[in-house]
Amino acid sequence: MTTRVFVYNEIEYDDPNPALGNEQVRDLLARTFPMLSGGEIETREDGERTVIEFKPRAKRKGLLMVTPLIAQKPQVEDILARFDFSHVHDAMMKMGWTWWFDEHNQRIPTLDELKEEADRLLRYARQEEVNISTGGLNAYWNDGVLRLAFEIESCVGKEEEVV
Repeated sequence: MTTRVFVYNEIEYDDPNPALGNEQVRDLLARTFPMLSGGEIETREDGERTVIEFKPRAKRKGLLMVTPLIAQKPQVEDILARFDFSHVHDAMMKMGWTWWFDEHNQRIPTLDELKEEADRLLRYARQEEVNISTGGLNAYWNDGVLRLAFEIESCVGKEEEVV
């Protein structure tokens, strides 16, 4: 039996439900990754696996179609070099803040795992020009500027209804 594996942005995702078609899985992932909505689907065989790769739809800029840009290496590397991952790791240790690595592996990430995830988030935020978060790490994109944060708590005020 061939196993389906879904790939987006070089990250593999297990088959959420074999009964779903490739388009349905793409649309499911598009809830988290909006650029996938209406994007391309490429399929290839890899041994006993069928690899289904999702490619984001091209962006429109004026009348031209522009594909997403690759992350600007200097900006990402600068953030990764200056961010205090040790401080974040210490806070996670004190709070017992764990991540799920698979269905049987929940633990506090290592410093290297924190750095790898931050790198992935920053590159994705830059490429897709979005904000993205997971496990307390937040990569923000705003007018060409990337920002990395680790948030323990945040709050946004509600808009008051004008009478």
